[in-house]
Amino acid sequence: MKIFGLETRKAYPAKVTIDINTQCNARCVICPYPHLKDKLQHGIMKWDLYCKIIDEYADICYSNKIMGELSYCNMSEPTLLKDLPKYIKYARDKGCFTIYFNTNVSKLTPELVDELIRTKIYPAIHLNIMTFSKANYKKIMGLDFDVLTKNLRYFLDKYPHCLIDVGFFMPFMNEDDRLAVNEFFKDTKVTLHMAEDISDRAQNVELPKDLSDFQSDTKERAFGCSKNRPIHRMHINYDGRVYLCDQDMSLETNFGNVKDNSIKELWNGEAIMETLRVLYGHTKPGKHSIPCLTCTACIDSEKIKILKNPNDYKPRKLLGLPKRMLVKKGLAVVKKRGKLGWIWP
Repeated sequence: MKIFGLETRKAYPAKVTIDINTQCNARCVICPYPHLKDKLQHGIMKWDLYCKIIDEYADICYSNKIMGELSYCNMSEPTLLKDLPKYIKYARDKGCFTIYFNTNVSKLTPELVDELIRTKIYPAIHLNIMTFSKANYKKIMGLDFDVLTKNLRYFLDKYPHCLIDVGFFMPFMNEDDRLAVNEFFKDTKVTLHMAEDISDRAQNVELPKDLSDFQSDTKERAFGCSKNRPIHRMHINYDGRVYLCDQDMSLETNFGNVKDNSIKELWNGEAIMETLRVLYGHTKPGKHSIPCLTCTACIDSEKIKILKNPNDYKPRKLLGLPKRMLVKKGLAVVKKRGKLGWIWP
């Protein structure tokens, strides 16, 4: 599919996210899970379905000679799944894609860590901590700060060679918190991510009043996505349903089911193509409404400017997009809250 006249979307997903389970034990103030948990169906992906997805995705990676990326899960906590190492090992044995998952660390126990290391999940683990303030941690995530530090310390002390990503949100951190983070992780190989922006997940969560500046508005029409996830990543729910992206946490979209069709058939199906035509400005929303219009990543025409000389800028310091994603003839840049960020034109 051509996006703004450029060939940018392959006939297969380069990355796949699978919701192998749908439960979460955290109650994060910026996550819609507490609000949606009673509205969505829950379950664990059946083993046969999981194997079908992994086998098809492995064939895609081998036939197209790419190193794919497999991740778990979107809105749930993967470490709640008892057989998580089994799921990871099956995918790891295919040997054609990297594997990672996000976790709030509360259930990343010493026993599970040891098993994951044996399964060779290393090094792709992202620890989503949000804040390092013991006073605010319970209020922000609904979890025990002492359990967090205990599990972290075991992981980091026993496996110091692991390259782990840890994510925090700057709006939840003061200077003392940042100093505490530096002290705790100073002798480790951990990569720290300090995010400045917070998403309301396409208006699926009402942010606290002190974060109201991050609440997204509703657009009349879309002209692109600053994240471009629908261009390279497929998201699959525990029951096999394919949905648009990680911001569609209420599962408004439905592009078919991997139980009935192959990954490539769904990726190139008319249902998802119709949504992409609206998302990237080829057609107006009309009767085909998309959740993207309420997402902070949605680009509307008034925010797009074409830069004549993109070589004057350093895109890695903006949205962190790899240089291979940039277009030689010019780049589009979106200005949001006074900051510049690269997108595809």
